Amino acid sequence: MKGLIRIGGALTLGIVIIFGALYMRDTTGTEASGQVVVIPAPTRNYIEAKDLNGNGIPDWEDDLQAKVFSTISTPSALAPDPDETYVAPETFTGKFSEAFFQDYFEGKIAGADFSDPTALVGKAVESIDKNTLSKRHTRLELIIVPASPDAVREYGNRVAGIMKTHSIQNENEAYILQKALTANDPKILEGLVPIRAAYENMLTDTIRMEVPETFVQTHLDLLNAYEAILTDITAMQVAFTDPLYSLARVKGYQDDVTNLVIVFQNIAKILNENNVFYANEEPGAFFYLFEV
Repeated sequence: MKGLIRIGGALTLGIVIIFGALYMRDTTGTEASGQVVVIPAPTRNYIEAKDLNGNGIPDWEDDLQAKVFSTISTPSALAPDPDETYVAPETFTGKFSEAFFQDYFEGKIAGADFSDPTALVGKAVESIDKNTLSKRHTRLELIIVPASPDAVREYGNRVAGIMKTHSIQNENEAYILQKALTANDPKILEGLVPIRAAYENMLTDTIRMEVPETFVQTHLDLLNAYEAILTDITAMQVAFTDPLYSLARVKGYQDDVTNLVIVFQNIAKILNENNVFYANEEPGAFFYLFEV
């Protein structure tokens, strides 16, 4: 989102931890929308790998083992409890991090060459996108009726009426997220609760309404647009506890909003093609705003 969302603090932590050590490349220029500018790694002076005692371990590693690691002991308070069972991560960030590093270390053990991590990172990004998709609604969920003139006209009134019923006066959800990240204050995200409830109610009522055959595909597009934005808002709510999931969804938020506007334009077009007109006080007059 151009100038709208500043990804900072906890929201970037998941990406930094997972990719920071693996994906460093030279880049120049300024930050562009939808891109991440990666700062080039500083020049390093590498340790010459001598093995004077011939034990197959570089001398510098021998020195670390003998002089550093051998003197480190695990405090009893931090020592693992042999009776403690493993607790799997519950957040998307935790689950993905665990799977990613498992793949990485298994690859290292198997002798995989990660000097160019492009393939590994590309696979990881693809996995993130795939596993953070919003639910897709299908024709099987719809109550489809014949496309009579009355049914078509009622459709526009009903869709707009549902929106009017559940609409609320609020700050934009993206702005609420921006404020929370800037202030580093999760409590600000509580402002997203009524917005999420509004989209949930609109989605529920829009699924239950009758859909003339003429509007079947457009109605599915509407449901999926609502679902995508609802998922985005849900992801914004966990920005401080599940940063990778939040980042994965927020980067597509503006596109999801644009898709919803396109759906409204398509509904307005079909209504116009069917010579449907609304009085100013009717809910369906809402679609006059989207005639092109």
